Amino acid sequence: MSLSTVHCRLEIGGVVTDDVIRATRKMDLDIFSVIAGLGGRPITKKGLKDVFNKAMNGELEELYFLDLDKELVEKQLKREKRRSSHRTSC
Repeated sequence: MSLSTVHCRLEIGGVVTDDVIRATRKMDLDIFSVIAGLGGRPITKKGLKDVFNKAMNGELEELYFLDLDKELVEKQLKREKRRSSHRTSC
């Protein structure tokens, strides 16, 4: 399948997001924001292929973080919550 057959638009939020939205507003496209490369992380071909497949299959969230380790993020958020509740109780 070529990219010309994809019926959605993938965009990376940032300084050009509004311009892209305005330029394509008359087109019948789904809009997704894909955040990638946070903290200097590499953007891999596998990651891009996965995100395009999710979009084409209707499985992509409106805001998506490419290759985000959700389990690790949840652990860190719980750790920070415990620390902040400990500080306020002292």
